[in-house]
Amino acid sequence: MSKMKKFAVLAITVSFALAGCSGSSSDEATQSATGSTQPPAVTESPVEGEAPAVDGKATGDGYTFEIPDGWEQRGDLALPGLDLVVVGQKNDVGFADNITTVTIPYEESQSTGFEEASVKKFEASGQTDVVVQEPVTIAGNETIRITSKGPKGDHDYDTDQYVVSNGEKAYLLAFVFGEARPDAERDAVVKSVTDSWTWS
Repeated sequence: MSKMKKFAVLAITVSFALAGCSGSSSDEATQSATGSTQPPAVTESPVEGEAPAVDGKATGDGYTFEIPDGWEQRGDLALPGLDLVVVGQKNDVGFADNITTVTIPYEESQSTGFEEASVKKFEASGQTDVVVQEPVTIAGNETIRITSKGPKGDHDYDTDQYVVSNGEKAYLLAFVFGEARPDAERDAVVKSVTDSWTWS
C-alpha cells in the first residue's frame, strides 16, 4: 500500500469511527478505526505531538486553530500518523461530526500528480463523488481541497479535506459531516478552523 493510500485510509477510518462514537469509550473508537479485536493502544493524556485545548484552541504538532463552539479536542486516541482529533456532539440521527489531522510527507504533498493520485486513493478506499475543488488559501499558503461522500452504517456523510502545508510540514485536514448537517453550519465550522489555522 502506498504512503498516500495509508494516510487517506487512516483519516477516513478514524474520522468515521469517531463519527459513530462520540461519547463512547476510546477503546471502542480505536478498535473500530483499526478493525482490530485486540486491546487498542490508547493514552489517557493527549497523543504525542498534541496538547490539550488552551483558550479554545486545538493544538497539534506545530500548529493551532480555533475549536468550533460545542466541539472538543480528544486526546485519548493514538494511531500512527494521527496528530489531532476534534469531535462535535451527535446530531438528531446519532452522527457525530469530527475534524482530524493526519501527517503526510511534505515532499509527497508537493509532487506532480498528487491531486490525481489522491482522488484514486480515496476512491479505492470506498469514497464516492470524489472531486478536486478549487484551491483555497490557509495561513497564507495555497491548499489542495478534495471533497467526497461515503456511508457510515445507517447514516450518510460528506467529507471536506485539505492538504495543509507550510514548506516543511504537511497534514491532511479532514472535516466529516453527517448528511443532516445544514450547509451553513458546515461552512461556519470549516471557516472557523481554516481562518484561524496558525503555524507555530
